[in-house]
Amino acid sequence: MAVSNLYKLSVIVTPAGQIRQLEDRSIDPGVEELVLKGDGKISPQFFSVMEQRPMFRFSTTAIAATLTSLGVGFYTFSAAVDLYMAQLSASGGLSGAGAHKRITGTKGCLVPRRLRASHKAPAVIEYDGYFLSTDGVAAPISYAGAVSLPALTVADQAFTLGPASINGSALAAVESLEIDFGFGVLIEGGNGEVYPTFGGYEERAPVVIVRTKDPTLLAATGVMGLQQNATPSVFYLRKMDPAGGRIANATAQHVKFTITAAGFHRPGGIEEQDNRPTEAELISRPLDDGTNDILAISTASAIV
Repeated sequence: MAVSNLYKLSVIVTPAGQIRQLEDRSIDPGVEELVLKGDGKISPQFFSVMEQRPMFRFSTTAIAATLTSLGVGFYTFSAAVDLYMAQLSASGGLSGAGAHKRITGTKGCLVPRRLRASHKAPAVIEYDGYFLSTDGVAAPISYAGAVSLPALTVADQAFTLGPASINGSALAAVESLEIDFGFGVLIEGGNGEVYPTFGGYEERAPVVIVRTKDPTLLAATGVMGLQQNATPSVFYLRKMDPAGGRIANATAQHVKFTITAAGFHRPGGIEEQDNRPTEAELISRPLDDGTNDILAISTASAIV
């Protein structure tokens, strides 16, 4: 059969706003099979669905907009979240109204998983999304085969790696930043029902990893590491300026991650190769001090 219809990812629309500038997305219907035979038989004879736990994963370069819309932590929703798939036209570009596809769920949660930034590359944040049933019986997702796309928000922001400091001391030659937001997600059902109805988390244990071309950071941390002191440790993403390359440091439009009063910073691996500069890794583990956010996030900060 000839290829007549092709599709590509389009935006996600949540009750808090549109998630744009998607770099990639995967959608998993989450079907867990039950396949049975028994009695020494060679081939299976029974099939059923033990559980269906639909989820999706996406990454976006619109970091400040996404964190502003969804908040800086675990986001729950009880109204429609729409995942659009845009049809490509055989004559070029996108097809017109009413030709596109959509997957929708009306209950669930969105969880920040990972952020990555490196020198000379755009920063990207990754989320997981879970769809839940309202009662364990109603399907968590629905599919619509002939819909129009919403008005698409212009791609209007980008961030890249910024500076970092530990206990007030700036790190030199920073090459990359990675943040694992550390949510231990719970997606649960019960009563023998096929669909989960509960979405939450039982743990939040973020980890921040910085890589630098300056292995002398060992002089600051020691070979075992050091505790977070009263001076916050900060990690920045620089906002990019479409006209001038970078927004000025003093302009409060950069993204800042802060470990305020409790945590531990330890050296990680040191990577060395012939004909390449040495790279050293610093692993920071924020701790709960009983007062401050374990890893505070600002989407409108100056770099100081």
